Amino acid sequence: MKIKLLSLTLIVFSLSCLYAQQTAIPDSNFEQALIDLGIDSDGTINGVVLTSDINTVTNLDVSNQSIQNLTGIEDFTALTELILDNNSYSFADLDLTGNPALTYLSSRTNQIDNINLSNNALLTYLDLNENELTNLDLSNNPLLTYLDLTLNDLISIDLTNNQDLTFLSLSTNELTSVDLSNNIALTELNLSNNDLVSLDLSSNTALVNLFVFGCLLTDLDVSNNTALEILGATDNELTSINLTGLDQLLSLGLIQNNLATIDLSTNIALRSLQIAENQFQTIDLSNNTALLTISANDNFLTTVDLSTNTELTLINFIRNQLTSLDVTNNINLQNLNVPANQLTSLDVSNNPDLLVLNVLENQLTSLNVQNGNNVNITGDFFLALNNPDLDCIQVDDVAYSTANWTFVDPGVVFSLDCPNLSIEDREKESFRLYPNPAKNQFTVQLTNPSDLQGVKIYNNLGQLVMTSKDIIVDISKLTSGLYMVEVGTTKGKGIKKLIID
Repeated sequence: MKIKLLSLTLIVFSLSCLYAQQTAIPDSNFEQALIDLGIDSDGTINGVVLTSDINTVTNLDVSNQSIQNLTGIEDFTALTELILDNNSYSFADLDLTGNPALTYLSSRTNQIDNINLSNNALLTYLDLNENELTNLDLSNNPLLTYLDLTLNDLISIDLTNNQDLTFLSLSTNELTSVDLSNNIALTELNLSNNDLVSLDLSSNTALVNLFVFGCLLTDLDVSNNTALEILGATDNELTSINLTGLDQLLSLGLIQNNLATIDLSTNIALRSLQIAENQFQTIDLSNNTALLTISANDNFLTTVDLSTNTELTLINFIRNQLTSLDVTNNINLQNLNVPANQLTSLDVSNNPDLLVLNVLENQLTSLNVQNGNNVNITGDFFLALNNPDLDCIQVDDVAYSTANWTFVDPGVVFSLDCPNLSIEDREKESFRLYPNPAKNQFTVQLTNPSDLQGVKIYNNLGQLVMTSKDIIVDISKLTSGLYMVEVGTTKGKGIKKLIID
């Protein structure tokens, strides 16, 4: 009898031990993921897993599994790395206190609105991008070096105890202020799309990359952040910015602000400058000799000196008030976009690498594109429409330009040698040619015919084909086509197009 009782006791004890070694996994998608990873040894979705199967697992990636309930995660006591990205968590609370060994946690693109990390003192990497967090306690996570809380609903955050942070993104939250005075190790900081009206970065002297797009900042002082290489502060309300001493700054983005002045004299390493949609009337780039690209669209610039910026490959000055632009020294230029200005002449003959030229809606009377490489500019990238006083464009190859560059005003000719008339010359004498089109002859009509000094006729190659000193000019020996007629008088010169039938 004693033997039977002992046997029964052992059976009960064994069953009790077996039950104690199981962990409930109520979410079938979670259990299926554990089966697929070879962790759940019985290979059957039955709502449980042997605790011995999971309590030694150190790395777990269950991303993209449509998991809604993470019950059972508490028995993964040896976990050091946990990745939960792109699931559909709908629970209000994610408790990871049972995972004290965690150093790496990523739970991007879920619906978490509360998470308990109070027992995860070893965490160094935390990515909770795109969740629904309104608050987060990180006071027990002093070893964090990487923290991404982009796209949440945070209204405040306390980072006082997180002095080892080197990467921090709080972009797209509802923050009105943030204290970073203790986070002196930060090298990359993104605070974009918050309601920040001021920002103190005086303690963050190690910063290399700073992004504050879409805030409400009216001024920004980064003069203490002398290690900065990239600064993006587009779409703010900045009226001033202090960039003094930032001699390592490579890229500066200040689009859509209220800046009228800026001092770039110490930013000698600058390669990319984006200052579109501000209030600039002038800008000094003389010390920025490393500059590769500049975009200053939608300002009030009347002139810009680019003579020292010999490395430039892209210039965007769309919708300004430029009356002149000298790109002679910019021999590496590939893209030049200056539509909607007041340019009267432009010479890109010293820019052999040019691929894009946009001079739409200017007041050009002279355009020289004879740079030896016109074939590099394909049809869609040569734009010269809406320049009503432009009669002739000087090019490498008349046939190529005529066939490919169609975005020009009617009557514009391409030539190897366009007559070079200044605005002053054009304004000194007005005349008309009639009839036009003409067949055998035409008449030069002047206010005072005795002022005529001579007539020169050029073909569409820019070649001088005929001269005359007569008011009535015999053209019977010229073939049909489009010609340029230069009329010289005692008051100056003028040029008009003539069609010969």
